Amino acid sequence: MLKSYRHACDKMTGKRKRSNIARNSMAIALIVVILVVVASSIRSGEVKPMREASEYFEITGAAYFPKDEIQTIGFSIKAVGGDAHNVHVSCENLNVPELVNPKKDGTILQGESIPIDFMLSSPFSLAGLSPGDEFPFPINVISTEAEGEVPLMLTKR
Repeated sequence: MLKSYRHACDKMTGKRKRSNIARNSMAIALIVVILVVVASSIRSGEVKPMREASEYFEITGAAYFPKDEIQTIGFSIKAVGGDAHNVHVSCENLNVPELVNPKKDGTILQGESIPIDFMLSSPFSLAGLSPGDEFPFPINVISTEAEGEVPLMLTKR
């Protein structure tokens, strides 16, 4: 009788060991899954630093009208640092930022040059400048990838 009791206890101990191993394995697997989920959410939440617009965009072919003050300005903007999305341009005398390339929701592909013309909300005075004088006209560019001022040098006509 004692022998069968020991045999029964040994069987129970073996079942307990297998039960503990399975439970510990499940706990370790659960911890690993939680760590992977937390690590991936932290990584996806990282925000890439914005690049400087003057390095990401190039402005060429600028012209303004009329010749004594700037009421309308036009130029081409080119994405040189990569594809640009949700691109808006603005300047001091423009009330609302202008969406560039609205047919493509503000997207400019790398190397693509998009012409843009807009009227200023108030004229930019050129008083005190002589014909031939160069002057800066800062253009602010904001996109998903870059933001900041892109220098634009104009010459008084």
